[in-house]
Amino acid sequence: MRKRVGPRRKSRIEREGGGLALSETWRAWVAENALRDVSRDDLRATLEAHGVPRVVADREIDFVLGSPLFVGARRVANRAKRYELLTRLCREGSRSSTGIN
Repeated sequence: MRKRVGPRRKSRIEREGGGLALSETWRAWVAENALRDVSRDDLRATLEAHGVPRVVADREIDFVLGSPLFVGARRVANRAKRYELLTRLCREGSRSSTGIN
């Protein structure tokens, strides 16, 4: 799957609780791309290419992917993928039964 370029926001890392953390925009980017099946390695590589230290990138990816909100979003995304597949199969089956290519 193609890796997406990060959001067009300058601030990638913010101070949070005495440490470094991704901005909310970048956390949303991680979640969106993970839902699109971008690998953890590609997520980390993109974050690192945008100046995020590897330790921070790994910790933030774990934080986002471990979030109960992300788990729920993954369920919804998987359900949407199943419906898209079912719709495509029904459309193809309808075309083949009527002889339309």
